[in-house]
Amino acid sequence: MKDYYQILGVSRVATQEEIKRAFRRLAIAYHPDRNPSREAESFIKEIIEAYQVLEDPVQRQRYDELIEGNFPLEREKPARPHRDPYYRRQPPNPHYRSEKQRMLDMMQANMKYALFMSWCTVAFSLVLALDFSLPPRQQTEIIKTFKRHRYVTDAEKFTTDRGNEFKVDRLDLQKLRAGESITVHYSPWLDVPLYLVNDQNREAVKIPATIYGNFIFIPVVLVLASLTGVGYRRGTMFRFNLGIVNFLLLLLNIIFLFIHRLHLS
Repeated sequence: MKDYYQILGVSRVATQEEIKRAFRRLAIAYHPDRNPSREAESFIKEIIEAYQVLEDPVQRQRYDELIEGNFPLEREKPARPHRDPYYRRQPPNPHYRSEKQRMLDMMQANMKYALFMSWCTVAFSLVLALDFSLPPRQQTEIIKTFKRHRYVTDAEKFTTDRGNEFKVDRLDLQKLRAGESITVHYSPWLDVPLYLVNDQNREAVKIPATIYGNFIFIPVVLVLASLTGVGYRRGTMFRFNLGIVNFLLLLLNIIFLFIHRLHLS
């Protein structure tokens, strides 16, 4: 029979509160996340077994009666002699930290920065949502020149008298002529071109190469990731990595926010 009092490190007259405190202290010290050694793994099972018996008054009384009946306590089996006669087996180190645990500690210590980045992306997502939803700003411009590619593409460019350059689909480009006036609709805050209207025939032409056009999926992903980053409260590694992902998504959205201003041939 095992000596449960010795395993928990308490006396045989220990109170229930003392037994609980001893169990908590040992369970933290030898938990697999803190001490993944094999000795700790086997010892934690004995700690749990001893606590389950001693924390129950009925089982503890039966256990005490067995001890008082002079039943011999089970001793640990002698270990096989080590090849080195000077070897001394060291007890499990309660302060041992695995590489994974050290990484988790680092993430937990810097979690406030990850959450701050997630909140920044939430604020940026709100700005994008309002900028896209509010009534656009209108500006009249004159088509100046066309920049046609020598090879066949799905899109062509043209410039206006205000120095702006727009890239539209080839089919939509047939609705426009040099010298015609157009009304360009811009987002009210960030000046992202949404679409334009030919003032002569009133035909609308989409401007696809913008963050609100073909790349609308990028801010949508940002919204979902940022809300998850501030709303999900479980998993240190997941929340920390999500903060890094939100930071990268924020940079990507800022780049695509101005992609319509890049004059690429």
